[in-house]
Amino acid sequence: MSVLRRVPVAAPVLLALSPLAAGIALAQEQLEEIVVTARLRAENYAEAPAAIKAFTAAEIDSAGIETPHDYIRLTPNMTVVQTQNPGNSFITIRGVSQARNSDMPVLVVADGVLMTNPAQFNQELFDIQQIEVLKGPQGALYGRNAIGGAVNIVTKPASDEFEARLRVGADSGPGYEAQGAISGPLSDSWKYRPSLSYSDTDGYLENTYLGTEADPYKDTSARVRFTYAPND
Repeated sequence: MSVLRRVPVAAPVLLALSPLAAGIALAQEQLEEIVVTARLRAENYAEAPAAIKAFTAAEIDSAGIETPHDYIRLTPNMTVVQTQNPGNSFITIRGVSQARNSDMPVLVVADGVLMTNPAQFNQELFDIQQIEVLKGPQGALYGRNAIGGAVNIVTKPASDEFEARLRVGADSGPGYEAQGAISGPLSDSWKYRPSLSYSDTDGYLENTYLGTEADPYKDTSARVRFTYAPND
């Protein structure tokens, strides 16, 4: 006949586990809710009935995302290859590829504005609030050229108070880059946010025959965003 015995748990063990449980509960309460708009509506990222990979502003900064190639490397089932023509890319998403010199299988939207030129896809990503990669055919939402998916880029909104941001860097090309943005109110109803990015590098691959670098790169991008909110 078996006998069940109650084994008392020492009080120090309970005391050691209680801070851990409290820390887990606090971390769960502090998880930031990610809201995505890739399906043309604001919804919780975890509850959206679609295959969406979202990059928040904090993730963009921590991962060092500066070009589309950077976030594509972090997106499963999506690859990109730079073609021999400057400014063009060869994209594959979920096995859906593209023919050379044809439109991409992924539609790109920035702040609700369609980017019709494939060369715009390679622009520098600066002052970005969120990047959302929506996988799978999206013709019902975005129309043509979305057979593989869609990319929704959301820039940082204008702020209620004045703020400024400047970022500079250098590489071994030699080269350098600078990015900056300012934001603030113009009046009680209008707010503004201009952003500027400039990068210039001689390249990293040496052409021994010509005695120069084989992959120089230069890019200048600017953006101005105005927000109007009527007073009640």
